[in-house]
Amino acid sequence: MRGPLPAVNSLPVPQPSAPLTRRRFLGLGAGAAAGLALSRPAAAAAPSSPPLFPQLARVGDRFTIALLADSHFGPLEAARQDNAEKFRRIAAEINARQPPPAFVTHLGDVVGSPGEGQLAAARALLPLLQPLTVLVHGNHDGQEPWTEFKQLQRFANGTDATLFSFNCGRWHFVVLPFGRQPETEFSAKLIAWLEADLRAHRERPTMIFEHHHLLPQGLTQLETYTYEKPLRNRILDTLAAAGNVRWVFCGHVHNGIQAAVKTAWTWRGINFLTAPTVVPPRNFGEEYPAFAAGQPNERDDGGGYYLLVDVEGDRARVRGRLGGVREEYVFADTFRPYENQEPLWFQNIADLPARPALENGSFEMSLAGWTAPYRYIADRDPGYTWTADTKRAKAGRSAARLSVREKGQPWAKDEMTELYQWLQVPAGANPALRASCLIDEADVRGGGYLRFTAFAKNQPRLTYLFDWGSGDRGANMRMALHAQFMANGQRAMATDLINLGRRREALFWRLAVTPDRWHEVQVQLAPAYDQAMGQPGAFARLGVDRLLVGVGVWCGEARGSRSAGWFDDVALATPGGSEEPAVTFAGQALPVDARVFTTDFGSKHLVNPETGRKTKAGRKGKKK
Repeated sequence: MRGPLPAVNSLPVPQPSAPLTRRRFLGLGAGAAAGLALSRPAAAAAPSSPPLFPQLARVGDRFTIALLADSHFGPLEAARQDNAEKFRRIAAEINARQPPPAFVTHLGDVVGSPGEGQLAAARALLPLLQPLTVLVHGNHDGQEPWTEFKQLQRFANGTDATLFSFNCGRWHFVVLPFGRQPETEFSAKLIAWLEADLRAHRERPTMIFEHHHLLPQGLTQLETYTYEKPLRNRILDTLAAAGNVRWVFCGHVHNGIQAAVKTAWTWRGINFLTAPTVVPPRNFGEEYPAFAAGQPNERDDGGGYYLLVDVEGDRARVRGRLGGVREEYVFADTFRPYENQEPLWFQNIADLPARPALENGSFEMSLAGWTAPYRYIADRDPGYTWTADTKRAKAGRSAARLSVREKGQPWAKDEMTELYQWLQVPAGANPALRASCLIDEADVRGGGYLRFTAFAKNQPRLTYLFDWGSGDRGANMRMALHAQFMANGQRAMATDLINLGRRREALFWRLAVTPDRWHEVQVQLAPAYDQAMGQPGAFARLGVDRLLVGVGVWCGEARGSRSAGWFDDVALATPGGSEEPAVTFAGQALPVDARVFTTDFGSKHLVNPETGRKTKAGRKGKKK
């Protein structure tokens, strides 16, 4: 089948969219290869270097590549073997193709973790693939110096390459291992090698195989679960500057075919496609009917996808498949253009121009002036919504309604969405904020929040978080991760809100919200912080000059979790006098003392539930 590319959300506010034997394939030709382990010099191999995979020299200009990702093999003696069974089915289908694929690329996370049971499973299952099999290092495949991964690579194809390239037909293929941190020897070598390699092969159309996504995928859990932003930006700039990169394939995301279509991007002439994976998909919540068996069902929890890439000369055509299903999806030649749909993907909030005043806080002009984070919008029953509606309003005729829900899939984790504005604050000001919320339906293990973050000289200094709901706050990971993504673009740990409180950089209030009633929160930022610190003038010494104002909702990973809320009358208010309470909720003063620096968001991640022992984060917290 070939389906039209569904419409997706666009900024400022997203809207729901409408409904290893080695064989040749064809021909003959010559290929060159360059292989590099990271311990070797960071330079591209000369064209005269021996080819890494000499058998590909016999492949002509027409051939097929098979791509699969995220098998996450566990020990074969484990009770459930769903991933292994799906892999066996995929391998049988790949082996049965005539002519056979020139090679197979596994796009990372071959194993769930590099333990001996998982590695033994990989050694038992990888040989089921008869074509040459090339492995990409994923984040679950072990850390530097990649000893276990190199052993698997050698077992699969006779090399121990991690960062390498090779040729087949007219095409050049580059394999990048995963590494998150930008300021490491690994990162410097990767960029230097990549620039040199692409320059040395600039006359060849090029495909990149790597594990983590380089462009946004639309789930909260994936905002920072990839390369750190500086390294990601350098990789993207390097690929675009080369001029010969046509395709980038990644895994990691865990998706089906419809989600692969809707998370694909074309940016600066390069197609970015997230391969559908062996494991069950994440919280996208939809699939084309022909491939619905890959979603959670009564037999198992889904997954079992792979791609075929047909190469003819300088052209490549991609087909999506589900093991055991005859129908396939033929992807378009290009995808929707990436045009800054997520403004924080390449930049931090502090890099964006701040408004001189809060706009449309009463939502009388629909959602104008507000920005939503980029989110994946299902064609039916979307997991995220942002609307301005006249059904409920506190001030004027309209209010904003936000909703989020778990979509009934494994790997769901907790999800969030919000509306936000980025504002200037006059020097020496005593900013006060107010906002109103209303809950018209009970959440299911979810909640809502108001979040105000004060910045000084581009750095977040204080976060004021007001939240409500019945969700499992201790298990919530995204509140910390998303809050830090919004604040500075960095990957956080699940316990980072706790750590912010310990450092006196975040203040927390939990609100008791009564359904079907508007509740107003007012906070004078300076008096609230000064009182909590017990130090008059503490806020003034921070030098706050900008504010991030956000309202949002969140859900948990439990099946059926959801939350929705109305928001209205968001404003920078006139500061009250010294006799007025620093923080009020529904007209009543809230306590402001040292207790407001304590939160339980992420607290369950301080202790390993299996061993009962403190985690690394828990041990650090005890020292503090």
